[in-house]
Amino acid sequence: MIKKFMIVPVILMLCVFLAGCSKFNDLESNKVVSPKNNAIPIKGAWKISNLIKYDKSSLPVFGNEDIFLFKDNYAIIKDKKFTNISYKIKTVDLEKYIFLNYRITNINLPVHYDTASIVSVCNNDRVIYEFIIIDANKIAVINEKVLYYLSRAKNVNEKQLNTNSKKQINSKKLYNDKNTKLKSGVLFGLRTAEGRYKTIWIEAIQNKVKQVTECNDILLPRFNGFWLVGASNINSYSNPHKYIFTNPIDPIGTSRSANMNMYNHLIVQKDTIITFIGNDYLVLDEGKYPKVLAIDNLSGPPTKISDLLGDMGKKIMLSSYKKSLSKSSNINSSLRKTLLNNKPDERSFMLKRKNAHWNLTGRIHYTDKGYSSQFFDYEITAAPPEKMVKYDDLKISWNEIKEKVPKAADAYISPNDDIAVIVTVDDMQLFKIENGRLTGSCTYKIPLSPKDSIIMSEWAKQDYVDMWAQYTSRFKRLN
Repeated sequence: MIKKFMIVPVILMLCVFLAGCSKFNDLESNKVVSPKNNAIPIKGAWKISNLIKYDKSSLPVFGNEDIFLFKDNYAIIKDKKFTNISYKIKTVDLEKYIFLNYRITNINLPVHYDTASIVSVCNNDRVIYEFIIIDANKIAVINEKVLYYLSRAKNVNEKQLNTNSKKQINSKKLYNDKNTKLKSGVLFGLRTAEGRYKTIWIEAIQNKVKQVTECNDILLPRFNGFWLVGASNINSYSNPHKYIFTNPIDPIGTSRSANMNMYNHLIVQKDTIITFIGNDYLVLDEGKYPKVLAIDNLSGPPTKISDLLGDMGKKIMLSSYKKSLSKSSNINSSLRKTLLNNKPDERSFMLKRKNAHWNLTGRIHYTDKGYSSQFFDYEITAAPPEKMVKYDDLKISWNEIKEKVPKAADAYISPNDDIAVIVTVDDMQLFKIENGRLTGSCTYKIPLSPKDSIIMSEWAKQDYVDMWAQYTSRFKRLN
């Protein structure tokens, strides 16, 4: 659990390099204001004083000699100058903010976490950095899971800094130049209102949709080839039930291999549904009781949170449970006190789609005063491991998405940053991404029924797109 410290007076400020802007519903409710220029908390020059890597593979992009300069209408970051700058301030729950935006759970800053004041630096109304002040002379910045501490810089030659900086007309240069022939593809797994499962394949080349293919059951790409996941009802008058199956498909896709006797299946109650499918695991909901199972061994024991995240995952689960329960207004104080003395079941968790991310969510069951069985869901502030979710970034701000599609309920961005799939109750809408922004109008719509649920999203890039497209096309012919 991240420790809390109170500093009075303190404005918390975290300078965050934003390839993805401030993201989403839980954060939207925070008040955003535009400060007067003479009240900009980060105004002036700053210099890197220390850094901490939260991912061993992360490469620092800022060094000890790099200067951050923030003025009324321009900013210089390292050696880049941005004009048409504006600033906005909002207050957030910092622990939730860092987790939702950067999928980091163990950052420890000497600030008050419940009321962190974040300053956004905007270039042409697009957020490029977000700041939180630790104190009047210290700030921090996160970029690619590296936390940089900055202190106020003295004796900075602003004239020389302006001369040496490279002017950025807008924020498009922040994004990698990917003018090579971009190929992106995504396999979406859906559960329909009728309890059927299907796959939608979307292929795009140079931001343009090339083909959209739909087939029955879930076509799951894994490290050892494609597998088929789905359900088959067994109609029995006395005991109706179904089979959940996960079967490998032959390498050339000439047979579906979906016979439940061929490989791996599990007998479940008829109302059991699949709520998530990842590379190595799926989640079943058996009448309000979630269960995470290995794709390779459906009949094996349910997966524990510690199986995926180690002992740290178990600790995070407990601290997340206690924090969420203590803030819940739906449970009376007497029952809350009793539940706080209980420990959550390590096996009772799932993945839920929220804030355009797959989020680990725990569930605890209890009995209320009327002896009615109830359950309480709580967010586990840890990112799902790669075994469950390979790619889950949102590099377009939710505000920008809502401007394009006011009815947007969810969104998926390709790893190439070239296409966006925006989900509403009625459809999936495809948009081009150019220079890090949604451009033009919707290029393709895929109809959805109101109760359709996306339970899988697997992305392919470049050469893998051709391979997945061929496989999906062959598999479609077998439906």
